[in-house]
Amino acid sequence: MAYAATTSVAVSKTKGEIDGLLRKHKAAGFGVFEEQTRAILVFEMGGPSHCLSPAAAEPDG
Repeated sequence: MAYAATTSVAVSKTKGEIDGLLRKHKAAGFGVFEEQTRAILVFEMGGPSHCLSPAAAEPDG
């Protein structure tokens, strides 16, 4: 069984938690770019910019 395969978290809750963490750790700026099957998170913290594209769950079909 895949890790967390039986859990369910709303996208809005996850986005809110990420937003809160970036603000808490004083990210200079951040943004999210969304495509149909993935999202890209870009933020600046401690000088350099960082870009993350976490693996997305398969959409229910």
